[in-house]
Amino acid sequence: MAPDRSREPSTLGAANYIHSLELAPRERESFLDEGRWLVLVFAVWSVADRATVDAAARVARYFAGAIELGVRPFDDPAEARTWAPEAADSGSPIWLILQDGVVVGRRVGAFPEDDVKRWVSLTLALQRP
Repeated sequence: MAPDRSREPSTLGAANYIHSLELAPRERESFLDEGRWLVLVFAVWSVADRATVDAAARVARYFAGAIELGVRPFDDPAEARTWAPEAADSGSPIWLILQDGVVVGRRVGAFPEDDVKRWVSLTLALQRP
């Protein structure tokens, strides 16, 4: 019998560290509890939010696998309560940095890529590989 991969993220594009996360999950996926994650939570109905997805992917590529990127769409900000209470009802897009399942960074809004790179570097004490 094949392993159940229904709770694993699908990858966006060729990079195996960029993942599409499920809309409105009932709970946080266990794979988000391991390692370093940048999670972008964006409103599916917002053109401005959707534009940040490409920027987040470029940030993840910049770190070349030192972080995982999770991209999670939402329709209603309250959907985040089940998997990241820190993100619920706070505007959009929402950027979270998780270290082994703990939210160690949170920002709301669209930011220049260089600002996001600097924020991730400082929060996780990373240098570009």
